[in-house]
Amino acid sequence: MSAKLPLWERAVTYATVGATQSSDLLAKPPAGYRPFRQRTRIGHGDARWDYAWNEVMSWGIQRNSGFHIDVADVPAAVSDQTYVPVAFDEAGAPVATALATDEIVFGPDGDPFIVPGDSVLLGIPFGPFHVTAPAR
Repeated sequence: MSAKLPLWERAVTYATVGATQSSDLLAKPPAGYRPFRQRTRIGHGDARWDYAWNEVMSWGIQRNSGFHIDVADVPAAVSDQTYVPVAFDEAGAPVATALATDEIVFGPDGDPFIVPGDSVLLGIPFGPFHVTAPAR
């Protein structure tokens, strides 16, 4: 039934924003999830760092992992109400709502960066099958 709802109205199976910052997340993951942690050197220097964060901000990790990315055209009213970034003090405590902007920022390859409220349908090729999964 949820597949007929617009992507941004479908339920998700993960916790709220910030839940992954829990110190015991890997020891006590949510039901149905298995923790995985791996460190890998991706290079060094400013050029490598710029490449890495640009990929993170433009669905590049998923795309380079073989997923097909279909970004949903979410109405502005949905994006505006989905998530409001928070500013933090030096100790890491939330202090105020961060300033939001309507400006669309693009990476060097022309892909728009992810913004709060973005929803995508990930296409996962699995042999002759194609499985889809919503993500925000």
